[in-house]
Formats: sequence, C-alpha cells, structure tokens
Amino acid sequence: MLDDLATVDWAGLEHAYGPAEDVPGLLRALADGDEEALYELFGNIWHQGTVYPATAYAVPFLIRLLDAPGADTAGVLHLLTEIADGHGYHDVHVREPVKRDVPEMREQIAAELDTVTAAHQAVVAGLPSYLRLLAAHPDDEVRSGAAHLIGELGAEVAGGASAGLRTTSVTDRAELVRATAVLALGARGETADDRLADPSPLVRLAAALVLAASDPDAALPGPVVQILERDAPDALDLIERLPAHETGALIWVVRRLAPRWELQVRLITGWLRHTDPEVRGGAAFAAQEPMMAWPPAAELLAGPLADALADPSERVRRWAGRFLPPGGTPAAGVTDRLVAALERDGDPDVLAQLCRARDPRADAFVARRLAAGEYDPLWKSLNLLGPWATASRDVLAAAIDAAPFSAEGTIEGNLRNGMIRAAGRTGVPAAELVPLLRRWIAHHPTPVCLVLADLGPDGAAALPELTALTGPRPARIRRNAARAIWRITGDPTGVLELLREDSGDPQARQLIAELGPVAAEFADRLPPLFDADDYWAPSEAAIAYWKVTGDSAPVVPVLLRYLECNLRGRRAVACLAEIGPEAAAAVPRLRAAVAAPLRQARSAGDADAVREDEEWRAACAAALERIGEHP
Repeated sequence: MLDDLATVDWAGLEHAYGPAEDVPGLLRALADGDEEALYELFGNIWHQGTVYPATAYAVPFLIRLLDAPGADTAGVLHLLTEIADGHGYHDVHVREPVKRDVPEMREQIAAELDTVTAAHQAVVAGLPSYLRLLAAHPDDEVRSGAAHLIGELGAEVAGGASAGLRTTSVTDRAELVRATAVLALGARGETADDRLADPSPLVRLAAALVLAASDPDAALPGPVVQILERDAPDALDLIERLPAHETGALIWVVRRLAPRWELQVRLITGWLRHTDPEVRGGAAFAAQEPMMAWPPAAELLAGPLADALADPSERVRRWAGRFLPPGGTPAAGVTDRLVAALERDGDPDVLAQLCRARDPRADAFVARRLAAGEYDPLWKSLNLLGPWATASRDVLAAAIDAAPFSAEGTIEGNLRNGMIRAAGRTGVPAAELVPLLRRWIAHHPTPVCLVLADLGPDGAAALPELTALTGPRPARIRRNAARAIWRITGDPTGVLELLREDSGDPQARQLIAELGPVAAEFADRLPPLFDADDYWAPSEAAIAYWKVTGDSAPVVPVLLRYLECNLRGRRAVACLAEIGPEAAAAVPRLRAAVAAPLRQARSAGDADAVREDEEWRAACAAALERIGEHP
C-alpha cells in the first residue's frame, strides 16, 4: 500500500517545520494505527490552516490509507478535509492590509496559491474513494466524515458527488450521516427541502439551516422557523457529533444563520425559556454571536439575559452574566437584577458589569471583599475602579498591606499590582498613599512608579526610592522611575538620558510622545519607522512625531492605515482628534466607522466586544467633531 513512498524526494520538499523527511515514517505508522502519527501529520503537512509543498505529495498516500485495516479512517478523512480547505502560510498569518498590499507580499501569496491548488486537487482526486466509503462503510462516523469531505471539495467537483450525497440524505440508516449529507449538499450550493420532513430532528434541522443559508435575504416560511426553534434543542447531543460542529451546539446553529440576526435573537430568546437547563445555558452562550455582530441585537437581548440571571442553573446564570451587554449604564431594572446575581453568586463578570456602570453597590461589594481578604471575584474589577468607588478607596490601603505577599509577575503579585493602581485611580489621599507606595516600590516597581507619576508633586516624598530604581535595573523599570521623577519634579533630564541610550522600543516611543517638544532631539529617528514591518512601530512613531514636532503632514497618512477597532486604532483616532482640521483626510473613514452596521470589535472574547465597539464609535465621532465635521 505504501511501497512506493521512496519514489518521492521527501527531503527536497518542505512542510511546516522544514524538510519533510519524517513524512514517510509517519504515514507508515498511521497505517499501523498510531494515533500520534495522525497528530504529527496534522502539525506538519497541515498546520493551523496552512498547507505546504509536501502536502500534495502526501495526499495520495493518505487516500490509500482510508482502506488500511489499522488506520483511523475517520481521522484521515478529517485531515483530508482540512487539507482540501487549506491556505498558504502568508495568506493566513499576514492579515493586515498594510502588510499584504506590498509587491513582495502579493507575489509571495500568489506563489503559495500553486501549492494550495495542488493540495486541493490531490484531495479531489480521491472522490471515488470517498463516495465508496459514503455508500458502504459500516461505521457511522466514517460515512459522516466522507459526506463532510465531499461537501468541502466544492460545487465545481462533479463525478457523482451530488447524487451520492442526495441518496445518502434519504437512505442512510443513521440520522448523523443523513444530516451531514444534507449539510454537504448545502456546502455545494444545493438545498434538500424534502428532508424538512425527515423523521429525525437533526436531519430536519440541517435541511432548515441549508435552506436559510441558500438565500439569506429571503423570508423563511413559518414551518421552517418552527423546525429551528423546536429541533435544535431536541438534537443537542447529535449536533456535537457533526463533523462541521464547533464550540457548542446552539451557537453552531446560530452562526449558520448569519446574517439573519433578528431570527438569531428570536431563537435565543425562546431557548432561554426552555425547560431544559442545558438548552438555556447553550442559548445564553450563543447570545454572544448576534450581539457581537449586530448593534440592535444587544438591546433586544439585554432583557432576556437579565432575566436569566435568576435562572436556577448556575451555568445559565454564568453565561448570562458574561454576555449581558454592558452598553452604557444599564436600565434600573437590569441593574437591580445584576446586583441580586452578584450577591448570590459573586460572579466576576457580573461585578465587572456593575463597575462599568459605576454602581455604588458594586463599590460596596468590592470594599467588603477587600476588607475580608476575599479576592476571587475582584480580578477584573480592580482595573475598573475610579473616583466613584469611595467605599473601596477607604479600605484599599489596608488591603494592599494585608494581601498575601508575592513578587510582581506572580498571580498574587498581580493582584496587589491591581490594588495599587486602583488606590491611585480611586483617589486614596496622598498622605496615606505615598508612604504605602514607598513600602512596596521594591516589590512592585511598575504600578508604584505609574501611580507616583500620576500623583505628580504630591509624590515628592518617594523621590529617594525612585532615584534608586534608575540604577542597574531592567530598562522598563528605569524608564518608569525616571518618568515618575520627571512628573514629580518637572525635570526631564533623567528620562532624556535613558532615551539617548535606547529610543527604539515601544515604551521609549510612548515616552517621546509624552515628552512632546522636549524630546525634539529624537524626532529624526521616528519617520524611518513609519513603514516598519512591526505591529506597533509605525503608528506609535507617527503619534510621537506629531507630539514632538506638531507636523501633521507625514503623520495623517500613516494613522489612516490603522483606523480599526483595537487599542492601536483608538490611539490613532485620539491623535487625529488632537490634530484637528489638518486631519480632514480621515473624515470618510471616521464617518464609515460611526455608521457601520456591524460591530467592529474583533479581539474581545465576551460582551466586552459590545463595549469596545461603542467606545470606538464614540471616539470616531469625537474625532470628527474636533476635525470640524459632524458625525
């Protein structure tokens, strides 16, 4: 079966980790049923979505192994499916338009396309084997995997693919296989409306999802909506066995219904009232999908998720608290339910929601926990405390001294870091705070230096400790200490001396920006970074150059490349707002951001995406006003 492996020059082919000399041994081991070999092949000839020159040469052998008695046939089908949908390395990993849109990168991505095409076509060549497995293999998982792979080959692949899938969707004895065949037909751009009457809830659900995706703008008939409402909860366990499944049963269903966000909201709202707590928990988890994509969905789901905070199931309450949209200050009724949930469960996500709303009851809760030395729910919320948290302010100093000792960088040390920063933000009086900071500066230099810098002249008593930190220490600590001395005394000499040693890292660029014209000697070092191949350097260098020189002409074009809803983008927008009318070129992009129909946050993993999107729109609107335009 593998006798001709030596006819391939594996050493001359590359995979994810270099020469593909190990592939023949892995294929032989896979034929003998070695699970580790399959794992290794998932890591080298296919790696995180990418394929390589060796991949297309390995595929014919993988297809043969589908008939090897000892091989994991379902696992090999899975690997072939991923290869069929593979991409080039740079196409996957270079996502920023500014980096993709350069001649060298365009050429590299185009060159990789030949490798991707060869791998895909090699998988397509195995269609007769997949159809044979689909029709006759005794294992449900194998037939299901074969159906899924056939669907992923693409609508242009004929050879009996549609006919085989359609026959399977009707005649296969296993509902898992019939449903996968229906979904595979959908992947080929075909529907299976006759399966809406299948006796299995899973198959009916698959047919309804395929129909909904076939024309997203067309209204769904009432009976089809009823299938989605009723059959998704009835098929939870089987959904998770589908080859295409990921993350969770109900969120998988909801994702396949995009962009029908109103239907998504309707389904989630109904499922949150289901009698089965597993369904209600899945619905609360699935709520993130429409909320993180469509602004109106958050408002519609706020009430149902708030109701779920009182659910008997802890799992339902946890997901509802995590994904309850935090846009602005919650309505009084929602806030009251958040407080009740906080007192009952002490959920960190619920506490964070209330802290963002600056609710005094959250402040009282944090203060009680700090005083009692109970820190578990406080991790997220310490960073959200501000001048409004007067009860916490009164106990933070004592809590910092009482917390378990551990150095900065450990879990316990990071807790004290957060408490030190919170003490500064809440406004602990300098007379009480500065002696505390002097006691802890050796163990927690980073947060202490930041807080002392914010105190300005009120932190003068800590100058001896700060001066000591400017000696033989890591560069970041020395700079933070020198910055604090400058903010306290008004003398930038120490900061400038350190920048002369090294002005090339992100912290140095931020310090140059903060110093402004005082750092004019470093201005010429910044423009060469405007086109640097680095995530942060171009935008940070442009911002620093504007702060130092006041010259917006070379800066605005750089910042325009980074107008996206993330930390880098927010810094760019803030700088454009400071530039004002001279940043008029940004107006079209800013207007588009304010009016975007979809959420623009992409990095957050929970309801923070809603908050980030709202803050981004607000920042873009404020920039438009500073430029002299109305949002």
